[in-house]
Amino acid sequence: MLMKRFVVFLILVLAISVGSVFAQNFVAHGYDWNNPRTQISQFFTVGEVFTNGRTVDWARRDALFALPQNERDAVIANILRMAQHLDAVRTQYGAIRVTSWYRDRETNRRVGGASNSAHIQGHGVDIRPLNFDAAKMEEELEASWRGGLGRGQAKNRGFTHLDLGTQRRWDY
Repeated sequence: MLMKRFVVFLILVLAISVGSVFAQNFVAHGYDWNNPRTQISQFFTVGEVFTNGRTVDWARRDALFALPQNERDAVIANILRMAQHLDAVRTQYGAIRVTSWYRDRETNRRVGGASNSAHIQGHGVDIRPLNFDAAKMEEELEASWRGGLGRGQAKNRGFTHLDLGTQRRWDY
């Protein structure tokens, strides 16, 4: 009987050890990046950071957390900065759908993004308003946005790209 209890104890210890080796901690900068509903700003969530336009793409999160910690922390800092800027856009134009935000290099390559895309750095985002004229929003942002703005609405692409890089404008 004692031997049986010892074997059960060893199995439990082994199971806990193996589980902890494979479990990853997705908490950084005080946010749980494993929960799609975690608010990272007044209006935006973790799920929107990792969206592919339809669902949460957890592979993007996994790729982010696979980066060396200093790189990951820099990307997350950019994500949080962009969320603050997007809150202002959301306040002005109402509900916004994020169609793409953070992209790892492989995802960015697969979707045809620029090799130095702001999406990879965490501060590039593609959006469209839900209750406001998209072309009008893009036109107004073109006059006021201090970073990069890609005109996708004007070309019927269904999104406007915003980033926190240098002020520049382009068409898709």
